[in-house]
Amino acid sequence: MNGKEDSGANSSVYWFNIMTIAGITPLLSRADISKRLKSKDTSISPQELMKMNVAWQMADMIGVIQPTSLAIGSGSTSKKVVQAMGELIKTNRINHTMMAIATSRELSELAIKVGLVNTEPFDTTLLYIKSIRKGKLFKKTIAFGFDGADEVKVLIDKNNKITGFYSIKGGGGAHTLEKIIARMTAHEVFVVDESKIVWSLGETFHLPIEVIPDGLEIVKEKLLRAYPFTEVNIKKENKGANDFISDLGNRILMAQPKGVIKDPTEMEQTLFNDKDIKPYLIDTGFFLSVQPKTVLVACQNGQIVQLERGDNIQPDHPFANKILFHI
Repeated sequence: MNGKEDSGANSSVYWFNIMTIAGITPLLSRADISKRLKSKDTSISPQELMKMNVAWQMADMIGVIQPTSLAIGSGSTSKKVVQAMGELIKTNRINHTMMAIATSRELSELAIKVGLVNTEPFDTTLLYIKSIRKGKLFKKTIAFGFDGADEVKVLIDKNNKITGFYSIKGGGGAHTLEKIIARMTAHEVFVVDESKIVWSLGETFHLPIEVIPDGLEIVKEKLLRAYPFTEVNIKKENKGANDFISDLGNRILMAQPKGVIKDPTEMEQTLFNDKDIKPYLIDTGFFLSVQPKTVLVACQNGQIVQLERGDNIQPDHPFANKILFHI
């Protein structure tokens, strides 16, 4: 690499760092992402690069499908997808007039900013969600959607065909809204990096549990006393001293499992049936009955792996060690 190229690379890293410190994470070009992944550049974390890579892939998919309506998830990867969509809108590769609905205020505002002019105002979304949350059926009214995930377990049958996906979501505290919107979405896609694919839920992430403020200490005490959690902490705002408040006005408990969660379905049912917890429980970060149809996985080698229900997983599959074998 010559001096001119070194100067350009250093300048790119400098501005990336400056914008990140300012709270604005820029989206690198696909060529730059690929080059940095191949060179094992440590100035930007591999996970950050993988998130950007899968964001471009997701935006491309939206550009091909051109859905009439779009559900936008929450979190850092979803944010990058919206940024990538904004770039494709500039070249008319994505229809900027599609109806969009976001699961967080931040993403709703960003979607409007990048040019998705028919994004529903977030306050309108909240009013609608609050009106349907209890005891009503969810119709598939949104054509397509995407979201991130904190952990994804790939489910297979005896013939090694994918039958579905169990997930944990909610690191950003928006899992209740994400779950409601996902139920309304006909084709949901999860976008993750390779570290999120796990053999069992609970391997790498805690379980977010949303509760109403009055029940915070009651639920926390019961989780520690009667459930297989080694630690239960109240989620804080930007790792500060103040409690995080969800868009629904509730608090989030982050429960660290004692080992892996062997039967997430049983755990979720037990939590919802617990007479001490039930009055205060809004929802958990388990996504068990609510599942994506597709999972896009970014790998550190630059590859994007697409997992679909019905796919047959062979021993040479990139994620065979996390799906067929426990390594």
